[in-house]
Amino acid sequence: MRIEDKTTGRELMQTTPSELKQRHLAFIARVRAAGRLILQYRVPCCGATVDGIAAGPGERWDTGATCPECGALYWKESTDEAITATPLPAPRAAF
Repeated sequence: MRIEDKTTGRELMQTTPSELKQRHLAFIARVRAAGRLILQYRVPCCGATVDGIAAGPGERWDTGATCPECGALYWKESTDEAITATPLPAPRAAF
């Protein structure tokens, strides 16, 4: 399955977890080569240790993220000292 942005044609979703992992590793290598601080953290879905970009000094970033190991979604919070990842809350039942 391929999902792309209709405006730019850019691919938004990789087909397999192995493609996602390879793209993540390539991205981290480029960022590391550019001199950015990389921190390791454990994902809640499969327990893998993943590299992520540290936030700037005094900054706090938060975002939904996709696990490069298993493709599951989780919530990620980054500072300049640590990255934490937590499961997304379960969806609420409709009324």
